[in-house]
Amino acid sequence: MRRITRDHPDRPYKHYLHGVSSDGSTLAVIVGSVPTSTSSPAEWRTDVALVSVLDGATTFVTSDEHADDGAEFSFDDEWLWFTTERFTSAPGHAQLARVRPDGRDLARVVDSDTVDWFPHPSPDGAALVYLAYSAGTLGHPENRDVALRILRLDDGDPDPSSARDLLRLFGGQGTLNVAGWAPDSRRFACVDYPLA
Repeated sequence: MRRITRDHPDRPYKHYLHGVSSDGSTLAVIVGSVPTSTSSPAEWRTDVALVSVLDGATTFVTSDEHADDGAEFSFDDEWLWFTTERFTSAPGHAQLARVRPDGRDLARVVDSDTVDWFPHPSPDGAALVYLAYSAGTLGHPENRDVALRILRLDDGDPDPSSARDLLRLFGGQGTLNVAGWAPDSRRFACVDYPLA
């Protein structure tokens, strides 16, 4: 075992792994900038970054005040899909986005009233599954009524009008945080929290 991520001399960071490129050379991570002891907790920032498996070099794809989370590569490594709060002024109203690995073409995927988290494209590039919380939810808490939603991808491009509930369940944090598609794109794994 060896460490991949590097220390940053200016400020401590936390790294949250969410995706791996198809050739295994690059990690899609969320880099959380930890507030210094003299800064306020509001200075906590999360950005999408790429980390080289070879040497740990970190390239920020986003670097701003908007909260980002859950970055994952598309099947062809042409896009990074992620959750962000950049498209609305409502606190915590996370929405789905995608961006090129070099930071170009940042776009909202679907405009919804729900708080949407953790987009996972299928290996064949035909569908995107994600977790939807009710409006007003802050973060991605556990023990909530949530929906797994799916939308069609046409040649890798999202069709927002096709978004629909696939399954309603009791879950939240941990239900769909990381990719769980089967290699044939016919099934995916998720976690619900059955009540005793």
